[in-house]
Amino acid sequence: MAPNGLIAHMFGPIEGRRHDAFMLGVSGLTDKFSRFQTPTGEPYVLHGDPAYGLSRNIIGPFRGAHIADDEQAFNTEMSQVRTCVEWGFGKICLNFAYLDLEILRCCYSLLGSTT
Repeated sequence: MAPNGLIAHMFGPIEGRRHDAFMLGVSGLTDKFSRFQTPTGEPYVLHGDPAYGLSRNIIGPFRGAHIADDEQAFNTEMSQVRTCVEWGFGKICLNFAYLDLEILRCCYSLLGSTT
């Protein structure tokens, strides 16, 4: 999700049981994103889930029991942004709930029920 709230890259469908890192790999997003850089030559970066791992274009939260104050401040700020992204995912699930296979299975079994 982009800072303006728009979905910047969509890919799928992928089975829900697949790991996030698998989905990232097959989406090709890292290859596409690596072509962009700032005017000073620095890479643009995405703040990703720790499951994605770290790369030139993907960063994640600082880890460890003892992190510096500035690292903790970064984690706090990015956690708030991540919450907004999760809200975006929630809106997608709400607006497209009919695409949820579990709900479809439930409805199908209720309609097909003889009791």
